[in-house]
Amino acid sequence: MLKAMVLSAGLGLRLRPLTLELPKPAIPVLDRPILLHILSRIARSGVRSAAVNVHHLAGEVDRIVASSDGLPETHISVEPVLLGTAGGLRQAAPFLRGGGPILVHNGDCLSDIDLGALAAHHRESGKLATLALVPPRPGYGTVEVGVGGEVLSLAGAPVVPAARVAARLLFTGCHVVDEAVLDLIPPEGPSSIVTDVYRPLAARGDLGGYVHNGYWWEFGEPDVYLEGSLGLIDLPPASLARICEGAAVRPISGGRGVVGVGVEIAPGARIDGRCVLGRGSRVAADAVLADCVLLDDARVGSGCRLTRVIVGPRTEIPPRFECRDAIVGRAPTGCATPAGIERVGANLVRPLSELGAHR
Repeated sequence: MLKAMVLSAGLGLRLRPLTLELPKPAIPVLDRPILLHILSRIARSGVRSAAVNVHHLAGEVDRIVASSDGLPETHISVEPVLLGTAGGLRQAAPFLRGGGPILVHNGDCLSDIDLGALAAHHRESGKLATLALVPPRPGYGTVEVGVGGEVLSLAGAPVVPAARVAARLLFTGCHVVDEAVLDLIPPEGPSSIVTDVYRPLAARGDLGGYVHNGYWWEFGEPDVYLEGSLGLIDLPPASLARICEGAAVRPISGGRGVVGVGVEIAPGARIDGRCVLGRGSRVAADAVLADCVLLDDARVGSGCRLTRVIVGPRTEIPPRFECRDAIVGRAPTGCATPAGIERVGANLVRPLSELGAHR
C-alpha cells in the first residue's frame, strides 16, 4: 500500500503573526487545521501510513494529530534544523521505505486531485517521479511539459528548445515518487526536491506529469489564505466535501459561512458576505464583520467594523476597532514586533497589502 509524506516543516513567516503561536500546518482552513484536511484526504485515498515533518512549534502538530480520528498511521519527523523539501524526505526515509511508491504532499495546499488516479498514472508511466500539474496562474513558476506528458523543465531549468514544449503548467506540490528517488537525495544537509532531484530527472527523461483540471489552492500567504477560505464557501456542497470533509456552509446573520462549535454572536451583530467563525469565537453586539476569518477563541468587541480581516486565535479585538485587509493577532508575551507588523495595543496588525490596515 502506498505511503505518504506531508511536507510541513516551514516556519510560515509569510503568515505572521498567526504563526507566532501556531505552526503553519495547524492553521485552520474553515473548520480544522489544514494538515488534518490533507491527512484525511490521504486516508480516504487508501494510504494507511504517513510521515509529517515538523520544526516550528512541533509539539502542537503532534498534539492535533494525536487527538484526531480518521487519519492514517502518522509518524512525526522532527527536524531540529530545517532540511528542505528533499532533506525532509531523506530523514523520514526509514519510515517511508517498504511500501512501494510514495505520495508526497505540501502541507499548505488543498485540492480535489484524485490521489488514487495520480498513483495509478505514475505506476503506468514507468517514470521515477510524477508531478500533479494544473493550468498556470500569475505569480507561480511554470513547468514545461512535452507532447508525451513528460516534464522537461521546472522554472526554466534545465533549458529546453521551445519546439519541444507542448504545455506550460503549474506544479501543485503533490507528487508520487518511487523509493529509488530517496537514494538520489544528497546525503547530508538541507536540499531541495526541485533543484537537487527533479531537474536532473527531467534532464534524463525520468520525470512525468499528471494534469489536474479541478480545484487546487495554496494557503501559504495572507491574501491567498483569505481568498482561499472565502472561495471554499462559494463551492457547491459536493465539491466542498471532496476537499474539506465535514465542513458545512450555512446562513449567518445575513451572510453565510462556516460556524464552529461554541460560537456566540450577540444580538445586533451583523455578518455580511462570507465569514468563517472558528470554534469558541465571539462577536459582540453591534459589531459588523464582512468577508472575515476568525480563528478559534477569537473575540470581537462591540461596535467593531472588520472587513477582509483574519483574526488570530485567542485574539481580543477591542471595542469600536476598525480594520480592513489585515491579519490581527495577539502579541505573545516577550515577543519583539517582527518587521512589517505594527503593534496596536495588545495586538499585532499586518496589512494584507502595503496600504495601512487600521484607522
